[in-house]
Amino acid sequence: MPKNQIQLSPNSLNLFLECPRCFWLEKRQGIKRPQPFPYALNTAIDILLKKEFDSYRAENKPHPLLVENNIEAQLFPNQKLLNQWRSNFAGIRYFDSQLDATLFGAVDDILEFRDEKLAPLDYKSTGSAVPTVYDRFQLQMDISHFFWKRMGF
Repeated sequence: MPKNQIQLSPNSLNLFLECPRCFWLEKRQGIKRPQPFPYALNTAIDILLKKEFDSYRAENKPHPLLVENNIEAQLFPNQKLLNQWRSNFAGIRYFDSQLDATLFGAVDDILEFRDEKLAPLDYKSTGSAVPTVYDRFQLQMDISHFFWKRMGF
């Protein structure tokens, strides 16, 4: 990767929206914000949900949540590709030559519909009984949509 090429993740784009100066300091000067407190419980739930959904995928069975909510989709069948897209280091990448920037990210899971359209799943542990789509979560989903459109899905 050339020295001046910018790497953009959903987190770095959220940083830009929160604090453009912090974004500039990180991307151009290498000065990063202090890391937030680790969310060990959230990470554990994320891992458990991936294992649970993967077990249904391996058996080629619909997850009960899909059945319960009448979602006519299957879990993305290609476990090897999904594992690549889940990786924070490999993930999904798109290089924009005009911007000289790479947009990258990772997903937790994917649904595939009969018309071969894909929908990202991202497991969230917010502690709230009411599901809420926060702006930063929506940005993650929008980036996933952007990737798959560029890849022909």
